[in-house]
Amino acid sequence: TGTWAMKFPSKEVLWSQEMYRIYGCDPAATELSQQIVFGLIHPEDRSSVQEAFDRAVRDKSDYALEHRAIMADGAVKHLHALGRPVLNESGELIEYIGTVMDVTEPKRSEAAMQKLQIEVAHAARMAVMGELAASIAHEINQPLGALVNNGNVAMRLAKAAETTSDRLLEVLSDIVSDADRASAIIARI
Repeated sequence: TGTWAMKFPSKEVLWSQEMYRIYGCDPAATELSQQIVFGLIHPEDRSSVQEAFDRAVRDKSDYALEHRAIMADGAVKHLHALGRPVLNESGELIEYIGTVMDVTEPKRSEAAMQKLQIEVAHAARMAVMGELAASIAHEINQPLGALVNNGNVAMRLAKAAETTSDRLLEVLSDIVSDADRASAIIARI
């Protein structure tokens, strides 16, 4: 966690050594200004951070926000910033003081955990789909197996001379019933 201060009305910026380290700046080679500081903020976050800071200065209020910063090597850091106004006896803003905490690692861990949760949920859905497919196959295979068996019986009965037409009609009726059952399973699914 680094600390910073901005003097008012001069807007002189002061940073602790840790602030320089967090933002990847060399204290000897970096002349701080409000423009330089806001230039280190990720372009997509810059306007919202500027608006939050300007509102806090205008209202002389505390602020807390998260934003990203882009390092010189292109790496992105996630930062949590807090600011608090310092007022003189007459209520005029003379300074803003604050802290910036590097929360990159917790953010990365959180993102990795979310990715893992998504993968686990996907695997669970695939397992359910596999179970459903096995169940469907089992449900459909039963009437289809009965169709084949009854068809074979009907062919044997038709070939046998002593077969009565009643027995053949019964077997053919079973075939139609099994086919209707298979059709109903597919329609239900």
